[in-house]
Amino acid sequence: ASCADRLWDSELFRSDLVEITVYFLSDYANRCIVRADRSISRKSRAALAREAIEAVQLADSLCLEAPHLQLERWIEDARGWAKAGAAGDRDHATMAVEGD
Repeated sequence: ASCADRLWDSELFRSDLVEITVYFLSDYANRCIVRADRSISRKSRAALAREAIEAVQLADSLCLEAPHLQLERWIEDARGWAKAGAAGDRDHATMAVEGD
C-alpha cells in the first residue's frame, strides 16, 4: 500500500485532517468578516458575508464528523472534570500548569 493509503487508514490522521480543515475554514471566515467590515461597497460586503457564512457552515458540518470537536463532548468533559474537582481530585487545568 502507498503511504497515502496507510495515512488514510489512520483514524488519528483523518481526525487531524478534519481539525486542521476546521481551523482553516474558521480563519478564512474571520478574514472574510474583517474584509467585509473594511469594504466600502455594499455588494462586496454582502458577498464576503456570504463567504464567511458558507465557511462556518462547512466547518460546522465537519465538526459533526469529529466527536472530539463537538461542543456537547466538551461540555460533558467539563462537567466530569468539575465533579472530579468537587470530589477532591485535581482538575486538568491544574495538572497542565504543574506539568503532571
